[in-house]
Amino acid sequence: MSLRREEEAIFRSFRYINELIIQLLELKRKHAYLETELQDMHERYSRLSLQLAEIEGERQKLEMTLKTVRATKKIATLKQSST
Repeated sequence: MSLRREEEAIFRSFRYINELIIQLLELKRKHAYLETELQDMHERYSRLSLQLAEIEGERQKLEMTLKTVRATKKIATLKQSST
């Protein structure tokens, strides 16, 4: 192989390596972005889960209050009908 061809092969190899480095840097950038997105989604999920738990607690309280009111009305109705 002539010196010229060897130099061309070396330059092609360097270009290929540079392209790989550029691709690697781009993948690292995308990975960092996706990590940030994942963290944001996790935080949003945690907030929504907490809100859901609070709402469910309120729903259960309201359900118990409603049962108490209905039971009280039923007892009052029974007392009125028995007198």
